[in-house]
Amino acid sequence: MTGMPEIREVFGPQEKATICQSVIAALPAWFGDQETNDEYISDVKEMPLFAAFNGIQLCGFVALNPTSDSAMDIHVLGVVPDWHHQGVGKALVNAAKAYSAAKGALFLTVKTLGPSFKNADYAKTRWFYLAVGFYPLEEHLDYWGKGVPCLQMCQWIGS
Repeated sequence: MTGMPEIREVFGPQEKATICQSVIAALPAWFGDQETNDEYISDVKEMPLFAAFNGIQLCGFVALNPTSDSAMDIHVLGVVPDWHHQGVGKALVNAAKAYSAAKGALFLTVKTLGPSFKNADYAKTRWFYLAVGFYPLEEHLDYWGKGVPCLQMCQWIGS
């Protein structure tokens, strides 16, 4: 890997869907449920989406969902494995923060698999979100269904 990939907003619905599909396909440990993946691919078409590119190589993306006048949620974020630990995820979160703040949001939120479900890959995900400034708020034990706990995390991005 050479240099930091360029982060840019993507506007075309089909390009957003293609980006999402490509990245989540590279991350089966995190995106192993096809029904959920299909929902992500459909959802991102209508959401603000930022993607990281190294030349023409797709490195990762983040899609945002405005959840209230004061908050924006990271609906889905993924970085292809070759780009893990290279600063791409942090750059995507920073783009999400800047966009959200410019839209008047005071908080950036994210939901991820909660710690009561033992999973090493999602433990890494939670550490990543902590490292980029999120704080855990609450674990909802059956948010995504029985036995699928959701950890809601948040950070202040207002001025």
